[in-house]
Amino acid sequence: MELNDRIIGLLTVLAGVLIFTGTLGLREVPGQALGSAFFPRIIAGVFVLTGAALIATAAPAPYLRLPKWMRGGGGVAAAGVVAAVICWIAAVEALGFLLATWILISSLAVLLGGRIWIALIVAAGATALFHMIFVELLRVPLPRGVIEALLS
Repeated sequence: MELNDRIIGLLTVLAGVLIFTGTLGLREVPGQALGSAFFPRIIAGVFVLTGAALIATAAPAPYLRLPKWMRGGGGVAAAGVVAAVICWIAAVEALGFLLATWILISSLAVLLGGRIWIALIVAAGATALFHMIFVELLRVPLPRGVIEALLS
């Protein structure tokens, strides 16, 4: 996705203003010529000036332009990946890590053009590898589900 320079400049000016307002509550340090707000205010000023320069010198162009890969089937695939991850987040507590991750990886592989049997096998191996890394090596507690109850 390509944003027009005017939009980026406006966001940069807004960031500078927010940085400056964030420094208003900083207190002065006794005995120092420069307070704790000095350098953040310099950065805020640079943001405002840079954003203003972007706004002033921006070439006329559409405010938002999608890249070519998003205009065709690539956009559908990208939306499918985002939807699959959101579904995984919603289902992982109920299904458990192993089943939800296996479904996620195999469905993404098929969605992106893989063969179904290869996708199922690779998803099983990747899920087992991720489970081993997180549970055994990193000691991260993962959501337990039906498969985890059968294994223990």
